[in-house]
Amino acid sequence: MKFCGFETGGGDETAFDRWGVAASSLCLVHCTVLPAVIAALPAIGLGWIASRGVDVALLVVTAVLAAVAFRRGYRCHGGAMPGSLGTGGVGLIATGVGLGERGSLVTIAGAAVLVVGHTVNLRRCRACREAAPTPKLLEGNST
Repeated sequence: MKFCGFETGGGDETAFDRWGVAASSLCLVHCTVLPAVIAALPAIGLGWIASRGVDVALLVVTAVLAAVAFRRGYRCHGGAMPGSLGTGGVGLIATGVGLGERGSLVTIAGAAVLVVGHTVNLRRCRACREAAPTPKLLEGNST
């Protein structure tokens, strides 16, 4: 039986949000720390971290995780705010990536907004799940 968007006794619908927070946080750290250590990266064989390809890969990963997590979250709790934050965050990250080196602050802001969106989504899904009746209660009401 479904309650609040979840199959009772089903799997964890918040996994994509947790991965989304991790990916967005990685993006945030990447964009915050990279300018400070960019000169040292080639000397230690990590020059590829400063490449545009890494920026695009992080954008794609965060966008896919956000799309899945916020869709599932909306199906669970029905609230549009977390998805709106997610869309804005991904949009800011994409804008920052498009601006290249000049877009670091925009990308950082986008990653922060995306982390907030995932966190709100996680909390709403957990609250929804906690409000769901237990399978025993459901069985008792089927008579």
